Amino acid sequence: MSNQSDRRVDLLTCSDRIVFNSVMSSEEKKTKNQKLKKEFKLAVKFVLATEGTDPRVTQLVQLSFYKYFKQATIGKCKETAPSIFSPIARLKWEAWNRLGKMKKKKAMKEYIKCLTKLEPDWKNPEWVPPKLKAKL
Repeated sequence: MSNQSDRRVDLLTCSDRIVFNSVMSSEEKKTKNQKLKKEFKLAVKFVLATEGTDPRVTQLVQLSFYKYFKQATIGKCKETAPSIFSPIARLKWEAWNRLGKMKKKKAMKEYIKCLTKLEPDWKNPEWVPPKLKAKL
């Protein structure tokens, strides 16, 4: 009889641990999501502030930022395709549409990854655009 009661106590303890761990992990997830959203906003702010000043930012790079921004802020592309007589709008739509059902968090991470690949030091408050570095 005592063996059964010992098992029951073990099961309750195990179930309590599972509940505790799930509560902790949901709080940790919330914190990670907040950090990701904050970092994404900073990345967008950086990209917008440096727009047109960096020769490394080609149209292809701009298109990457655009598609990940749209996916991260709106989600799956549900807009109808623009006319083929509007090539830039069509190109932007195609890039975004190709992401399909990519999750918003994944798109935020990809946006940040794209920026970090282009400018690894973007979080540094003393960062100087490449055009100004050449003049210094």
